[in-house]
Amino acid sequence: MKTSAPELKKLQELKKMLPLFFFLLLLVNTSMAADAGTALEDHPGYVDFSGLSLFSPGQSTVEVNLKPVLLGVIASVVNHQEPGLAELLRNLLSVKINAFTTSSRNQDEVLEVIAITADELDQRGWERIAQVRESHDHVDVYYKIAANDNLIQGITMMISKPSSTVFVNIVGEINPDDISTLTQHFDIDRL
Repeated sequence: MKTSAPELKKLQELKKMLPLFFFLLLLVNTSMAADAGTALEDHPGYVDFSGLSLFSPGQSTVEVNLKPVLLGVIASVVNHQEPGLAELLRNLLSVKINAFTTSSRNQDEVLEVIAITADELDQRGWERIAQVRESHDHVDVYYKIAANDNLIQGITMMISKPSSTVFVNIVGEINPDDISTLTQHFDIDRL
């Protein structure tokens, strides 16, 4: 089966965005201090993107839903080469990425959905740490800071381009010192 030129272009665009998601994975170090009986949905760092009316379930072109068990398996695979990274992965609560194909025709609707979601995050005490508005690109990055200001409880990204829209939610208690250590270890300072 041959891939058409537009489909190939979409796949190439999504492929370009994947390093960003894996970079986020490297940034996260969580503790599993939450009760075993506490649902992920009750965690302050959790954002539920499943109710976004513009995107119906199953419409994702890319869907990543990593929970502690699978993250533990991945950690076991990388353990020999990167034991520090393996330990970080073992402690994650959740990493969820959903990417959708969009068109320039419905980008206004997509941006409206993102604006509504951003307002809800603002109301729930999330802090926007980055915002990009370039031409047709629209990016929002939020952190949920713990009440004691010592931990980040979640990271959420909403990215929209005329051809694709991506939602990312990383959940857990993230120690800012661990982010600094990872940045130095992987020489990410230049980014």
